Amino acid sequence: MKILMLCNTLWQNNLGRTLPFYKKVSEVHEVKVIGPLKKGTEIFSPYKGLMEYVPWPHPPTHKMLNFLMQVSKGCDLIHCFKSLPWSYFPSLFLKILRKKPLVLDIDDLDYYPTSLKARFSLPAIGTNMTGLADAIVVQSTKLQEKFGGTQIHTGADTELCNPNVDGSKIKERYNLYDSFTIVNVGTLKRYKGVDIVLEAVRQLNDERIKVFLVGINGATMDRYSENLIKTYKKKLGEQLILAPPQPFLEMPKFLAASDLIVLPHKQDAPWRGFEIPAKLYDAMAMGLAIIVSNVGDLPEIVGDAGIVIPDGDVKACKEAILRLFNDRQLAKKLGAKARERCVEKYSWDVLKKKTLDVYDGVLK
Repeated sequence: MKILMLCNTLWQNNLGRTLPFYKKVSEVHEVKVIGPLKKGTEIFSPYKGLMEYVPWPHPPTHKMLNFLMQVSKGCDLIHCFKSLPWSYFPSLFLKILRKKPLVLDIDDLDYYPTSLKARFSLPAIGTNMTGLADAIVVQSTKLQEKFGGTQIHTGADTELCNPNVDGSKIKERYNLYDSFTIVNVGTLKRYKGVDIVLEAVRQLNDERIKVFLVGINGATMDRYSENLIKTYKKKLGEQLILAPPQPFLEMPKFLAASDLIVLPHKQDAPWRGFEIPAKLYDAMAMGLAIIVSNVGDLPEIVGDAGIVIPDGDVKACKEAILRLFNDRQLAKKLGAKARERCVEKYSWDVLKKKTLDVYDGVLK
């Protein structure tokens, strides 16, 4: 069977959700990933070379429709990621002309009616047309409540991410030996609450505790992120360590060099809580101790394998960090539970079975 996976962009982090589906489905079927690639850009670097890509130029030309018809020859099913214009509209076009089933994958709330103008935008149109898909796959409970469909977690590659990964070279490179290291991976968007972690560590005032931010790219940071780094670099000094974006296959080594991951996401807007950070699953698979806020599905995913704190509560974050810093056995015990929970509920093998079941359902 031939599967086309359509992404809204190929030069941004949208590919993170696509990767596990590509990897596991391609074990049994032929899969191609198609989508727009902006002029002057390349495939998003962490996922470059990990999937078979067939890009088209962005903005599209008059040849785009012909391209879609050519690349879709012989396809049996279309798996679209996001109901956004450059993935969903071409997917609907192929569904109609090729008469092939369409599975729509929604991993976040990409549209919310913030204004009258927004209600008539292309993302709004796509969101209002989700019912045209033959099946819907969602990541979180709130997305399922809104769109229906089958809940499939992005999960983790529990073979790649495991507690035996050697992080010694990363520790040496970034001088992390003899420290209690808190890792955060990815962008510094306000809702992710990285400021909560940084302020908690500042208040703890213990040089043995370090914050390791991986994925910092000065060229793409917004003003909020720039100010956050600038402010806390002054306040924390050598306790704040920065690393640039890393290839996907290298990330386990960075996680292995750390002791704790803290994800204090904020419910700072009505469209928050629909998303689930992929790094949570990776941290669980690695057997890391985990602190999360009580936003969205985070508490349910972690269960009794981590510590849950109130959204936006610096004091609670500080106390949770201090608790794990002072009780390394507890941290180790929680990490082992997290690993076990991830293998059972959130592995890519679980994703594979659920995905193939959805495919079978629309192909009958």
